[in-house]
Parts: sequence; structure tokens; C-alpha cells
Amino acid sequence: MEDKLIILADDDDDDCFLIERALREAGVAHPLRRARDGGELLSMLREGARPALILLDLNMPGVSGRDALWAIKKDADLTATCVVVLTTSHSEDDAHLARTIADGFWRKPKRFEELVDVARRIGELIDLTFR
Repeated sequence: MEDKLIILADDDDDDCFLIERALREAGVAHPLRRARDGGELLSMLREGARPALILLDLNMPGVSGRDALWAIKKDADLTATCVVVLTTSHSEDDAHLARTIADGFWRKPKRFEELVDVARRIGELIDLTFR
């Protein structure tokens, strides 16, 4: 695992900007890399990236976050990777999938202050998991 690396897998530039800003404001100073879709995320992992946590959007073009999540959790070398779904999806099927096989699930809040709170909880999860 790279030094508490966070990989943010999200295709939306504005969401990525806000998530990165919220993480900084919440005091989460771990290195951050971005994957623009599930295919790029899986390539990073197969090339040896071992993040402390993946923040995964479900709705991405190409290889979706859903498909990437399934691939990660089915791969013996990657299954222990901590994946937190952070999505705008309001689908109950997506919520059920994320709660069943991911390590965390949040819907992207509309207010920045709420996103900072989510970022703070994500930082706590990393710190508790990797002491």
C-alpha cells in the first residue's frame, strides 16, 4: 500500500475539484490520484497501485464504477482494498450493491459543508483502518 494513497475514481471534473477541496478542508492530507473511469482505475491497480482507499463514483462512462467494484472484490489480490462509494445515484439497487460489497457508501451531498463532513468521516476511516 502506498502511503495512505487515496484514488478518486470519478469522471466529473467539478465533483473531483469539490471532493479534493473538501478533503483538504477536513484535514485529510493523504496523497490523491484520480482515475477518470473504472477502466483507468483497474489499470492503476493492476499496475501495482495499492491505495489505502478508493473513492468510487458508480456512474462513469466506459467501465462503470459498478463493474470496477465487482472486479476489485472478485480479484484475490485486490479484494481487501477499501472501496467507498461516493455517488449521486439515488437508485436503491446501487445503494444495495454498495452496502453489500463496498466498505462504505455515501451519496454526494448538495451542500459543500456536508461534503466536508463526509470527507472528515472518510479520513477517520483511513486513520482507523491503517494505524
